[in-house]
Amino acid sequence: MKLLPEPGSTDWSFPFTEQDWDQTPPAVKAYLQTLHHEIGQLHERVESLEARLKQDSTTSSKPPSSDSPYKKPRRRTGSATRRRKGGGKPGHAGHRQVLLGPTSVGCVTRVVRLWQWRL
Repeated sequence: MKLLPEPGSTDWSFPFTEQDWDQTPPAVKAYLQTLHHEIGQLHERVESLEARLKQDSTTSSKPPSSDSPYKKPRRRTGSATRRRKGGGKPGHAGHRQVLLGPTSVGCVTRVVRLWQWRL
């Protein structure tokens, strides 16, 4: 188990003075050292778990199917994502589909029944 830093050192992070530490019973000192050690371990674990949370298919070897469907992908900035304007380039002759004439013409008449005019 790692011991606590001495009260005079720059690593001392407790809110009490050196005289208070000297007057603290040994059982309380041992308990504080245990808690300090556990807090250090928990801090390391939180950092490793946060690093795992930040991973997705773009930052690790995981396949894209393992990414969350609820997270939107980050938008890339820069010249790689700039889209060019649609349409042909200036000076290029366009090609259009040819409009064909009608093949047959039919006459359509409208039939109105009398019962449709009654309210």
